[in-house]
Amino acid sequence: MKTDLFSPEAEGRARILMIISAFSEQPGEIVGWAKLFRLDFLVRYPDTLINILEKRKVSQRRLSQLDISGDIESRMIMYRWGPWDPLHYGYAAHLYSRGMIEANREKRGMIFRATPAGSALAGDLASHDDWEVLYQRALLARDYLNLSARKLTELIVDSKPSISTAKFGEEI
Repeated sequence: MKTDLFSPEAEGRARILMIISAFSEQPGEIVGWAKLFRLDFLVRYPDTLINILEKRKVSQRRLSQLDISGDIESRMIMYRWGPWDPLHYGYAAHLYSRGMIEANREKRGMIFRATPAGSALAGDLASHDDWEVLYQRALLARDYLNLSARKLTELIVDSKPSISTAKFGEEI
């Protein structure tokens, strides 16, 4: 991805929007901040995504469509419960304030869904080559890894053991 074309903040907001939009299509939702953080990790670190999908017996035909090239525009940080980016809250607040996502607190946690305007913008972004790669990763995660945050964390740690030894606050 040509990261020089976008500021990291704008790219991060677009990535989060595409993840939420992908999970809102069926119709669906993302339940909880932690799940959103783990999905973002998988979209940003496609080598880990592929490793997990291979272990879950996803067809090579489907995996061969996944582009794993490109740099990560910003590293995630190890936090107590797994990978985290301190900008997630700001990204979600920006998207919510612009009417791109719904964010509602329920008993089971924060619920994220794309609005029609957010889904349309995510679709427009995904029609461009640089963004299509990220959207395809989000769709693979939706199709094969629509799991709890806890299960996603387990899969990530099993796939990338260095995460379990990272110190709090350390970039991963």
